[in-house]
Amino acid sequence: MEIERKFLLNQRVQQIILSNKLLPRQLTQYYVKVGDVEERFRRQDNLYFHTIKKQVDGGLQREEIETECTRDEFEENKHHIIGNIIEKDRYALPYGGYKIEIDIYRGALEGLIIGEVEFPTKEEADTFILPDFFRIEVTWDKKYKNQNLALQGLPTGI
Repeated sequence: MEIERKFLLNQRVQQIILSNKLLPRQLTQYYVKVGDVEERFRRQDNLYFHTIKKQVDGGLQREEIETECTRDEFEENKHHIIGNIIEKDRYALPYGGYKIEIDIYRGALEGLIIGEVEFPTKEEADTFILPDFFRIEVTWDKKYKNQNLALQGLPTGI
């Protein structure tokens, strides 16, 4: 079970990345199935993954099955792409016993910066103290789900 909250981040996060000397992982992902059950392929640097996620509660909790796949499987499934390919740089920032994954999107989603935090329990998710560079929570806003970013592009008014 994945328990995760998502937030839009302000531009101050760029300074935090620099001052903590965080190095990015380059991610490229695409979807072959969307909806309450989503299926995606992802390249993370030189590793490849196939992931299936199923919505449990509308935003905070999802069932997730992720397996490593080969580069060939990643490339072969590209002809089933639904929507656009998502490209982003991901930074991992330790914060209060948790890890904030900072995604800075590239290409058509340039300008979008999202922070995600995973939790072992719903109670910990509910009591998480937000850092000052978090702007707006988008955990339950479907337009910020990666599958919808792939289908509909950059949300207006970010």
